[in-house]
Amino acid sequence: MNNKVTIIGAGSFGSAIAQVFSDKNMEVMIYTTKQKQELEINENHTNKYYFSHLVFTNRVHATVSLNEALLFSDLIIIAVPSEAIREVAKLINQETITPKLFVSVTKGLEPHTNKMVSEILEEEIIAGNRKGIVILSGPSHAEEIVKRFFTTFVAVSKDLKLSEEIQQLFSNDYIRVYTSTDLIGVQLGAAVKNILAIASGIVAGMGYGDNTKAALITRGLAEMVRYGVSKGADINTFFGLTGIGDLIVTATSFHSRNYQIGYKVGQGMEPKQALLEMKTVVEGIRTTEAVYHDAKRNYIEMPITESVYKVFFDGYDPLQIMDEIKNRKLKAEQID
Repeated sequence: MNNKVTIIGAGSFGSAIAQVFSDKNMEVMIYTTKQKQELEINENHTNKYYFSHLVFTNRVHATVSLNEALLFSDLIIIAVPSEAIREVAKLINQETITPKLFVSVTKGLEPHTNKMVSEILEEEIIAGNRKGIVILSGPSHAEEIVKRFFTTFVAVSKDLKLSEEIQQLFSNDYIRVYTSTDLIGVQLGAAVKNILAIASGIVAGMGYGDNTKAALITRGLAEMVRYGVSKGADINTFFGLTGIGDLIVTATSFHSRNYQIGYKVGQGMEPKQALLEMKTVVEGIRTTEAVYHDAKRNYIEMPITESVYKVFFDGYDPLQIMDEIKNRKLKAEQID
């Protein structure tokens, strides 16, 4: 691996990752589709739409040429919203490139197919164009990474050696990376927690307190476990960083876009208007659609996920949903 890295996506997380590698004295090329953003990064060393105070070093560059970005490095970090993953992978596959190591920091599932990010990348990027695929996930707000707050990730791949390579490459004095081989559990935990963060925001917006939020997070974890294990995940993964860890950080913080949109709706805003007011993509909406329909098809009980779906897709009032949840049949506590 040379001393260069390419980042596909110039949003908040792409910018944060660019800083991480710049701090390790690596040359960084960010691919963006916006010429104005390319000029700002190259000339002013800023990306003010996302971070007003972040100033890149002169090791960070930008380009609107996907070909140039792919030729720059053999390490390709994909940091685009989940809705763009398949299209980006197709565009990458159209370029004539030497085999690359792809690392995705995107969290979410594809509606209608229910495919995980690793599956989409495997489908769209032919084997001859890739050395391997690694997923990097964990409780990590981009807003805190750029402040160099201590942050943990999990690197997961079918090939443990690739996970260990990324572990060494990403880790520094404020980033610690663990490894895993549970591709299913890591990705499903990262996806489902976004749904639960929306629900957490809704109850907070409605005026409920810490007791309610604790109940929601705990019973939400039970849903995450139930769903993930049914798909072949290791149950232990959900009690780690990409399960309960990512759930805590996303379901309790205003840094979380999923929590923010839930909060707006809980305060009475229409879901469509709340979406329009969001500055960046809210991954949990697409994931809610994917997981809800899959759970229904496979008879997996996920009442919190179903509630979020009803609010955003069926027009239910959150007050009505809370009444339904509070009046569910009493039973023994179970995690699975």
